[in-house]
Amino acid sequence: ILLLFLFLPAARAQTPWFRPKSVKELDGAQMSVVLQDHLGWMWFGGKGGLFRYDGLTFLPVGLPDSLSRDEVTTLYEDNGKLWVGFNSGAIGFLPINTAFLSNNRPAPEGGQPPVTPFQRWIPDEGNPAAPVTGFCTDRSGGFWIATYGEGLYCWKNDRLYQFDATDGLAGADIYDLACDGQGNVWAATDAGISIC
Repeated sequence: ILLLFLFLPAARAQTPWFRPKSVKELDGAQMSVVLQDHLGWMWFGGKGGLFRYDGLTFLPVGLPDSLSRDEVTTLYEDNGKLWVGFNSGAIGFLPINTAFLSNNRPAPEGGQPPVTPFQRWIPDEGNPAAPVTGFCTDRSGGFWIATYGEGLYCWKNDRLYQFDATDGLAGADIYDLACDGQGNVWAATDAGISIC
């Protein structure tokens, strides 16, 4: 019985234990969002940019110069694309199923460095001017964009529509967004939850 009590502290498998992961590729970058895609890749975003983790290495995603210092605020996967929202209101996407090219890869001898297939998404109506905080896709194909300060946007039929308090939204500061199987859009705001 004495041996049982000696080994009892080691039997605390129910309590999770977190340990920091020091990674030289991140170079001290502050990560605030994480997503695992359907292929199993882990994606991390924050003040240090956007990174893909393959289980061994963190590879930085080459972002356009205009976004290289912008903070990644949300990540979302839809139809084989990783959608990325930024603090500035910018939006972009990266095809997940294409060959991944890091902006740290050397150029082939005598050639140009590879280009990451990251693309800016700019509808004719323009991007939000507030931080993007979430994305979701509803049953009818509407692509919803949550912002912190400008309410919700929906891209449908090649048009971007904005929704705010005049449309019944509880508040313009959206923290998160979800679309359910019944076609409802759920928005978490300072003033409560709004359902459309």
